[in-house]
Amino acid sequence: MGINFDIATIIASAATLILSAFISFLIFRRQKGVEFEYDYRRYILEKRKNIYEKIEELISHFQQFTSERFLGGGAKEVAKVLFEKFDYLEANNVWITFNMQAELWRLRGVITIIIKDDKLPNVEPTQKKIYREQLRQCRVNLINEYFKDITNLNKIDRFKKYKIASYKYSEKFMDEEVRQAHLSHDRYVREG
Repeated sequence: MGINFDIATIIASAATLILSAFISFLIFRRQKGVEFEYDYRRYILEKRKNIYEKIEELISHFQQFTSERFLGGGAKEVAKVLFEKFDYLEANNVWITFNMQAELWRLRGVITIIIKDDKLPNVEPTQKKIYREQLRQCRVNLINEYFKDITNLNKIDRFKKYKIASYKYSEKFMDEEVRQAHLSHDRYVREG
């Protein structure tokens, strides 16, 4: 009877040890998954925060120049600085919502059309008024989209889901004005 009891005790101890090790493994694995998810979300949030700081710089830089000053003699210099900022944002556009990209493309297209005007500092007053209104509307839309995105910056799941859908159907979401503005800028860059 003593031997059977010893074998039963050894089997029970071994089973407890194996069960304990298995439970520890599951807890460890779950903990690593949670840590990975936390680090992944923190990484995405940090990247998005950095890119939206750059967008804020672009908005600030654009607002420093009133449309009157922009339509004056220094438009090409101002546009050059803005295009550098646009290029950086476009290179890192994976962290920006599609609506924000559309507003940036629209503003870039409007600026491209304006600086391509050969009579730029001496444009007719009616044309200046049209240009001023286009710039104002782009600025208002960009600021509205910026604040909308900033309030949802930490909603990572929604951003990922929206981003995948917007890339999949980007042609469907992009209106004709944005598409033409983007194509206009591409032609302007190629032409020099």
